[in-house]
Amino acid sequence: MKHNKKRNAALIYEQLIRYISRSIIEGRYEKASQAKRVLSEHYSKGSELYREFRLFNSFMRTHVDEFVARKIVAEARRAAENHDPARLENEKGHLISAINRELNESSLYDMRIPEYRDLATIQILLNAWRSPGKSSPSEVVQLEEKVVEILKKPKSTPAVVVSEGVNPLSLKLAKQKFIQSTSESFTPEQITLISMAAKGNEEQLKPILGKIKEGTLKRMDDLKSVESSEIVLSKIGVVSEAVRSLDPGDTSSENVSKFLVLGKLCEEISGEGNE
Repeated sequence: MKHNKKRNAALIYEQLIRYISRSIIEGRYEKASQAKRVLSEHYSKGSELYREFRLFNSFMRTHVDEFVARKIVAEARRAAENHDPARLENEKGHLISAINRELNESSLYDMRIPEYRDLATIQILLNAWRSPGKSSPSEVVQLEEKVVEILKKPKSTPAVVVSEGVNPLSLKLAKQKFIQSTSESFTPEQITLISMAAKGNEEQLKPILGKIKEGTLKRMDDLKSVESSEIVLSKIGVVSEAVRSLDPGDTSSENVSKFLVLGKLCEEISGEGNE
């Protein structure tokens, strides 16, 4: 069973996240912004690509016992079979075209991802579930057993490795240039998060995530006290619960991305024209 790394939703996502971080460190801010746009456009909620990416996360970010792992695999199979294969393949084709056209970085696909084998196994299994008959029953069972083992493994997300020769002064200058060149598209909190994630400073990153979470909840409470629309008030409650569920101790790329969204949310709440 073959694996096409260019059509692995989670693998490309991880490579783009690392590409953004390294581009910032190396001072290639336009490339970082372009990659950020590719992520936002192609992994948008409601797309088949996003739905498949969520299945990857259910396997890669979860640590459970064997009984629960088999339950998750069964539910994931039902979800995968409900995907639209033609639409999914079309969206992956557009993603590859966007990367080739906007980034023009063939080396991105060769970027080493520690979890590559697990991501490849999951993708092959998802493809087998959606294309019955192309793989033998024994092959599918073997893949499912491997995914069960993935779910049982303790999870840890390795820090992004900064290239050798990057000293504190160059990092400081890069950060200053980045702030100047992206002041309209990133909040100060987002810039700090990206910088910490790029340097792999997990212990420094955690309190920053906690501060963003607390600040967002406070601003949501402040907005609730002055808002009169019942529709808006109901949305505030839903968003607040989602924010409370976030874990500042989780420094995975997926979780940091969620806190990047919080930074934008805080900016919008505090900005003008919110009526």
